[in-house]
Amino acid sequence: MHVKYVLDRFVCSRFYRWSRTGFWLVAVLIIANSNFYRAVTTLVITLGYTFIPVLLMRITDSVSHLSSEHPTRARIEEYKNTSPVIAYLSTLLDDISHINAISGDFGVEFDFAKVTLSEFPLLDLHLSSDEDRIDFIQRYHDDAVSWWRGEGKKNPEELQREFFNYFRYDGDGYTAKNASFRKELEEESLSELKYDPSGWYIGLRGLLAVNAGRYCAGKIAVTAITECVEAHGYYISHRYDNGDVCVLWITFC
Repeated sequence: MHVKYVLDRFVCSRFYRWSRTGFWLVAVLIIANSNFYRAVTTLVITLGYTFIPVLLMRITDSVSHLSSEHPTRARIEEYKNTSPVIAYLSTLLDDISHINAISGDFGVEFDFAKVTLSEFPLLDLHLSSDEDRIDFIQRYHDDAVSWWRGEGKKNPEELQREFFNYFRYDGDGYTAKNASFRKELEEESLSELKYDPSGWYIGLRGLLAVNAGRYCAGKIAVTAITECVEAHGYYISHRYDNGDVCVLWITFC
């Protein structure tokens, strides 16, 4: 916006700062030696020169912010159609839907995802806390720890191959929709396995890779992601931390 650029340059310039001081010095002299009406006129002009440019600059900043971040339908649809974040999440949700659908009574099932949106987004995929579904996890985790202590019989590569068999979901006519997710499960799911009070989860780095350092926590992005998740039939909630980081929870079960 050309007007915004000119106002920003003017208000921040050394000329404006010094001329504003000069205005007040001249205004004090005029007011001290003038009648009432001339003094009032001088004061109004001086106040206007002092505050109006700053006020206009703030108004143009607000207009610019709203025009770039206001979640209009056109902007939301454009983000859906062009954002690699949406493409990644949409195909990830397709694969998770399939995994949960074929899990039966004892197979691996994903419970929810925690997505942290920022310049460097993170995605933690939490497993069901049902012991019948995850009784193998502690064993493989302990075996991996034993290897690094020099006590284990199987190396990490062997353990990862066996571990992935519990997560294998492509085949029988189904092809993985998200190649990055499929690769991470096959090659890094055991090493990225973590535990917190809510249970076991796998940290995924695919979202960070596709985002390539872009800021993705604005209103347009969050609205588009929310609609994408809801279109898959899942519940999503979010909150902003520190103003520019958005944390989303996607519930699968």
